[in-house]
Amino acid sequence: GSVEGRRVPAGGVYLLPFPMCHVAGYNMLVQHAVGATVVLAAQFRPDAFAATVDRLGVTSCSLAPTMLHALLTIASAAMTGVLAARWGERMLGAIAAALYLVTPWAIIVGSLGYNEMAVNFMLATGLLIVSDDRITPARRGMLIGVIAAAACGAKLTSIGFVAAPLGLLLLMRLSIRQWLPAMIAAALTGVVCLLPYLLRNALCASNPVFPFATDLFGAAHWGTEQI
Repeated sequence: GSVEGRRVPAGGVYLLPFPMCHVAGYNMLVQHAVGATVVLAAQFRPDAFAATVDRLGVTSCSLAPTMLHALLTIASAAMTGVLAARWGERMLGAIAAALYLVTPWAIIVGSLGYNEMAVNFMLATGLLIVSDDRITPARRGMLIGVIAAAACGAKLTSIGFVAAPLGLLLLMRLSIRQWLPAMIAAALTGVVCLLPYLLRNALCASNPVFPFATDLFGAAHWGTEQI
């Protein structure tokens, strides 16, 4: 039933970082049925996982939310290091990444099935894009639109934490005559990227930005206390 109900591409490399007794173990059957290579991991460590993916050319895997968030913690630390290195020496980047990882906030939140590290990763990536004057204004706006939408998709409050600061910084880096193409590209790209999320909310809750703007669009299944 698992094989028939879940089609996967043939000839891939599947990485399983769970015990085979876990429900994810059923994926082994699906992968073997199409002749895929199955790689078993003795344990999950973000650094070893990333190295295995790169070394073996892994094409698919199974991950728990905590695992995915741990990987995003490493990725956001690395991106923070790249950002710091752009503004200073390479050693400064290494120090920034290390400091990011040893803060109590990153240690605690980074090991939870949460969304905070996705926001941080998008913010650091967006700052790199904003500061890269080699990219044309329109393309920079488009990339910032994608980054801002991804951050808002992970956590809606990123509108204030990521989208607004990146948009403001981008305008500060550009001349006034470059504002219009950058703003149009960012707005259109951001809306297109968020459209599936907004449509699903509108269909399910009659509120595209649920659980916000309940006075305007309605509270759906929420009561007064939840609002």
